[in-house]
Amino acid sequence: MKTKRLIGQAANLSLRLSVFISLFVISCGGNSAKAAKMHFGLQASPELSWIKPNFAGAKYDGLTFGYKYGLYTAYDFTEHYSLSTGVQISNRGGKFSYSDGIGIVPTSTHIHHQIQYLDIPLSLKMTTTEIGYITYYGEFGVLPSFRLKARSDVENFVAGVTSDKTENINSVKDINPINLALHIGLGMQYSLSESTSLLMGLYINNGFTDILHDTETIKFKANANQAGLTVGFLF
Repeated sequence: MKTKRLIGQAANLSLRLSVFISLFVISCGGNSAKAAKMHFGLQASPELSWIKPNFAGAKYDGLTFGYKYGLYTAYDFTEHYSLSTGVQISNRGGKFSYSDGIGIVPTSTHIHHQIQYLDIPLSLKMTTTEIGYITYYGEFGVLPSFRLKARSDVENFVAGVTSDKTENINSVKDINPINLALHIGLGMQYSLSESTSLLMGLYINNGFTDILHDTETIKFKANANQAGLTVGFLF
């Protein structure tokens, strides 16, 4: 049921955003004489990711270093507005723990998820007039992510002492197949030639769908977030 809800949320949000961007493109396009232009490029991003749990007895346990890489495309429909998207492979995750409040002896479980996603971002990009060789930009949109792989380290404690520890286990079944996040970014493009630019920027992705799959005994709920640096080339 949760997977169906996530698919429904993704479809609904994507439809609304597509309608908004389409209307925006039509509105702006009617006021600009500049011919549309398509840019293609490559980009890579080192990032910090974290999982924020939101269920009884759970707490955030630390950051995970990750990275992503892939193709980037921007469609200029006016001089200062673009629609950007791409296809990226993202490796990210996070750490959290939860305690069992039942029983006399306290027990807890600490989990470190490492998840690989296929990201297909969709953003509205706004740029300034070129200043020297530099153009500054801001962008916002949504980031649909589709789970590819997941590995996890799980450590159980009884009365503060490790009772068992399992590393690098296949945890695909514990991660929901689709994740959605709000994407916000700021950066600059440095013109290297008439048709090539160096892209550098900062971004944050704020997840708003549950990434964890429920078990028979626990109703998990958590959001995934990332912050990172983008470096790439546009052609």
